[in-house]
Amino acid sequence: MSLSGDISSAMPLVAILLPALAIVVLWATGYLNTLVYLRQGKGDIQRPATYAYGSVRQYPKVSLYRKAEEFFYYTYYRLFAIYKSGRMPPHVLYGENFIEEFLVTGIQLKPRVVVTPMRARGTALDIDWMGDWKKSKQTNELINAASFDYGGFGFLEAGAVDVLANCVTRVPHVSLEGTELIAQAACEAGARFLGYDFCHFATSGYTMNLLAFPALANAGTAQGKKTIFFMDSSNHNSMFVGGYVSKNARLVRFIHNDIVDLEEKLASFADKPDLNLVVAIEGNYSMEGGLPPLPAIVALKKQYGFQIYIDEAHSFLSIGNTGRGIIEHYQDLGHALSASDVDCVGATLSKSAGTVGGVIVTSDSFLSQHLTLRDQEWQATGGGGELPTVVKMRMMQIWKKEEMIKSRMAALKQHTTYILESLHHAGLVVHSDYLSPVIVIITITLSGCARFGAECRRLGLAVTMAGPPATELWRSVGRLCINALLSPDDVEQVVKLAVQAAVNTGVTDSSALKRIQSLRYNFKELGPAKEAITVQNATVDSDLRTLLDRQVVANRSKTLSLHKSHLLESARQVLESQGVGSSSVRLFWGTQLAHVKCEHVLGQLHPSLTKALKSTHAMIMTDARNAVTSTLAACISPLADKKGYHLVLIPQSAGPQVLEALMSMKKSAAVGFTFYDNVMELGSVVGKTLDQNNKRVHLTVMLETLNGSEPIFLPDVLSQLRNDHRYLKRISGVQILLNDSQTFGRLGSKRLGYLNWLADKVGENGLKSALDALEKPIRFLVMGSFHEAFGLQGGFVISEEYLIKVLHWTSRAFIFSTAPLPYNIEMARLSVEQLQQGAIPAKEQATATDSAEQIVASLAL
Repeated sequence: MSLSGDISSAMPLVAILLPALAIVVLWATGYLNTLVYLRQGKGDIQRPATYAYGSVRQYPKVSLYRKAEEFFYYTYYRLFAIYKSGRMPPHVLYGENFIEEFLVTGIQLKPRVVVTPMRARGTALDIDWMGDWKKSKQTNELINAASFDYGGFGFLEAGAVDVLANCVTRVPHVSLEGTELIAQAACEAGARFLGYDFCHFATSGYTMNLLAFPALANAGTAQGKKTIFFMDSSNHNSMFVGGYVSKNARLVRFIHNDIVDLEEKLASFADKPDLNLVVAIEGNYSMEGGLPPLPAIVALKKQYGFQIYIDEAHSFLSIGNTGRGIIEHYQDLGHALSASDVDCVGATLSKSAGTVGGVIVTSDSFLSQHLTLRDQEWQATGGGGELPTVVKMRMMQIWKKEEMIKSRMAALKQHTTYILESLHHAGLVVHSDYLSPVIVIITITLSGCARFGAECRRLGLAVTMAGPPATELWRSVGRLCINALLSPDDVEQVVKLAVQAAVNTGVTDSSALKRIQSLRYNFKELGPAKEAITVQNATVDSDLRTLLDRQVVANRSKTLSLHKSHLLESARQVLESQGVGSSSVRLFWGTQLAHVKCEHVLGQLHPSLTKALKSTHAMIMTDARNAVTSTLAACISPLADKKGYHLVLIPQSAGPQVLEALMSMKKSAAVGFTFYDNVMELGSVVGKTLDQNNKRVHLTVMLETLNGSEPIFLPDVLSQLRNDHRYLKRISGVQILLNDSQTFGRLGSKRLGYLNWLADKVGENGLKSALDALEKPIRFLVMGSFHEAFGLQGGFVISEEYLIKVLHWTSRAFIFSTAPLPYNIEMARLSVEQLQQGAIPAKEQATATDSAEQIVASLAL
């Protein structure tokens, strides 16, 4: 079942000598580059430039040396990957070789798993990949210039913890029923804070854009108009995906921050009353720390009559005197802007707010109705429940504690100004606007940003890195994400360590260190007095305790089920020690021990799958719906074999969420989709498709665990694929995506899901025998939902270790979305462990002797 042979005996000497040679060459050329290129002011390192707000960035030119350097590092990482694994990686999909040999080996060599949350400082494990968390022998304390907790609100101030902990234990977790008063108050507080009339919550920041864009398009369709989204080319991936899945809509890109290019594209659609024009931008572009030219865009709006949508992921609670984002930022500078100039705003709650989720605000009642309809559709198709009640409560704490916000924003402004000016003074190429909490150091090459990040970590500074496809080619960067809670000494250390790392990795020359020796940070305590902050915080927390008490009293007349007391107590302990959220994506300092512990348990969930694949691991994601759709999208790209054809079989019963996943994919003639009605007729479906071409075919089959009201019987399903021997030789491999969302936690003797039920029927070796019978290389992935099983937020994927490492980089819901709430994931882990032990943690206490038919009937399908 291996996709490639073992080559360890053939090349151990080569795998050692070639990397050694590459290191010598790179050291020599790097040394010469430092002496000659930098000191003479030649090559691709140029002196810094400052930018007006909303300007178009100019990037350094790429020298031949940099290109040669990248080639050598790619060679080194590739040989290192081969040497370490003893085999050529089993590349099936296009780009997997780059992920395995460069990203995993180079950038993810030391995964950023933290023992304590990244607040002003944090502690990280010293391990080689996330699955090794038990093997860690030491930890590293780091200054935090990495997490997106710009305002420091991930740190729970005095009094806040008690309110939130009581919220966890006294009201439902991800249900609207039983939390109506809290939900209403949170919506009103969010709308009031941002200056709009209507407020809607989303379960993740990524999901926020998958709700907002279709709602904007649907509102246009309801008025008889086709929607044109004018997208800044540097917009976040979730914004583009939101546009792709919108019906009756088209996307038009304009050059990043180029107001002239935007106007030219708007002019081509002017005077067409049947069009709904929407300009979509970000409040702060985190790949460069640059702000949009909002005043100029508003001026164009008055001429062309379009709507404006802003994703405030990196500007909400991080810029503006009171943290209200990009509109307030320009108001502070004297521009006559207001919330009425922007039709719709999405604000991510998982960054500076330190929680998870998103909020969408508008004053357009018609658009608000369509946002509600889109959210209902989302929840009906595996959406994973409401935004956690604790998050709504935490957001009310922040929004109402305006004195605390003012103090944090005043500190953040000083921190960012000093660091930005100091890095400019050092001679680094820095692309960031003043007051942006994201300060970007240009490293040019992807290996350069990897080495810069690793060196910062070695020196005691946590940073994030970014490169293609998040940036354009030869525009890789190291990012300093500044936290308001940093002490003045920490701020000075951020500058010194970042410059030292830049010197050590060849980003700049040693004279940079001399230029910053005399710099001192003159921090001043600005903003409200501490006494005023303390008084207001205490008042807000008292009011929220009263609100919680009112909700509990209102619930006395309702039949509600809370999670078991030991789960709630564990959740309370994690909340008190870790805070609400982690404020970062999983690969970049957002992974906490709660996450890797849960993934470890899930990786051992199905002994039958481990026997079939030899080793299994898991990955968890914040939104259950996105866990399925982003995994599907990641697994159906073109093949590494350019002459091959990727045939994807999708069940008709998969639902609209799967269709949206397909809509989000880039179209390719090398990938074909076929929908099937009956899972027992897969063989004939494959045969008909193969009659139409003569290429080698890699087959991907998505399976729902239920066929109508009955569980499918996988051995019989797989036998359909091998019955017709005319086509079997042309199938190069098979990939199975098993969606266990509706049966995980409900099916099988231990309620572990479909594979538990199958093992009950055919034994633990039955799955391996069924897969081996195909006599083809096999990939097998299982997807599930914590919400359907336990009433908790999140979803997961289980597969072999190699595939999980690849999905870390290709699954949008993992790499582009903030990590799930640690306390929520702790509850999920304990619930899974109870199932493994034969207990039933779910709210409904079903008996362990229920038949499969009874369990299926309970699903009300």
